[in-house]
Amino acid sequence: MEIRWFRNRYMQPVYLYKEGKDLYGETTSRYVERTELLKDAIGEGKVTLRIFNVSVDDDGQYHCFFRNGDFSEEDITEVKVTGEMGPSEVSMHL
Repeated sequence: MEIRWFRNRYMQPVYLYKEGKDLYGETTSRYVERTELLKDAIGEGKVTLRIFNVSVDDDGQYHCFFRNGDFSEEDITEVKVTGEMGPSEVSMHL
């Protein structure tokens, strides 16, 4: 199974989960230690990414690519950040 959250470039993931492991070493550096995949509901088809310490730079589109065997799906989520608020978080779902 692979779950890849990315912005503009597939090969520069915000978050990458592959073969049961969180692959932080392949993640865009500004998102390392600021993201968390909520895994509790993966079996129900829910893929949720949480971003911590959100800033206006996090505003925009996020793609979620999911692959398990021959099945794959991609969806796009829009995040709107209206201003700096101190420590905050946003959760995105597929």
